[in-house]
Amino acid sequence: MAMNKKNGLKVWLRASLAGVARVRLGTWFYWPVEPATSVPQLPAAFELNERVFNVGHTFDVQSGDTTYGKVEEKWFRFTKTLFYTDNDGKLVAYARKAFISFGTRIDVFDGNGVYIGSLQKQVFSSLLKVTTTYSVLDAKGYEIASCQKTSIITTDMQLQDIAGNHVAELYRPLSLVGDSWLLKVHKAGAIDSRLLVMIGPFKTMADSK
Repeated sequence: MAMNKKNGLKVWLRASLAGVARVRLGTWFYWPVEPATSVPQLPAAFELNERVFNVGHTFDVQSGDTTYGKVEEKWFRFTKTLFYTDNDGKLVAYARKAFISFGTRIDVFDGNGVYIGSLQKQVFSSLLKVTTTYSVLDAKGYEIASCQKTSIITTDMQLQDIAGNHVAELYRPLSLVGDSWLLKVHKAGAIDSRLLVMIGPFKTMADSK
């Protein structure tokens, strides 16, 4: 009887620890889920609104009363990773920091792990000023858009293509609790929407270090 009680206690402990592990994994870590079969069709103007009192950064992709998915920061393969999932919980894209890069770069992949492009931050210093440049790269590594940081208290990012055309803009107003990113697309198709939705969370993550 003593052995049965002892074994029962072991089973109960293992089950309890497993339950804690599942909660811990669900909160801090991420494991691959089913890839999305299509990319959410986002309107020309949408928002990324950060959830408050959340573990890590989580942004809802919204326009008015419509939610298209979320971008969520989790640990994956020993590095912080951004996961973009649709309303069904299927993986649209994910982004993780590149191990080797000039400046800070995150590489973006679709739900099947196919490389889409990158977001890169470079800081240039001179005797007169410090310039921060953000670039968007396509799957071949070519720069398709870029902008410079133009504000301090708020964040205003005006993305231009290599010809100087205004293709998109991101604006983050001052907020004491959580970030909100307002995005406007001026040239449809110039930048993959899966890259666009990663820019704001990427900047939020970088600023929170």
